[in-house]
Amino acid sequence: MPLRSTACAWFRRLLDRFAAGKPLGRRGEDAAARYLQRLGYQILARGDHSLPGELDLVARERDTIVFVEVKT
Repeated sequence: MPLRSTACAWFRRLLDRFAAGKPLGRRGEDAAARYLQRLGYQILARGDHSLPGELDLVARERDTIVFVEVKT
């Protein structure tokens, strides 16, 4: 197989992997939100894309605001 075809196939697989990761990350955030809700937290925001980054979950328990980064 020529080098160019091999590189293109490799790059396509890499892009497919990144595209497949989005649903997995979303499922992780959903599971984390359900867990926090069972513990009594109120989910205030999900997937907040503000500069310079993203907050996966913002939750509240009584007078405490919690910022959650979910790793799936």
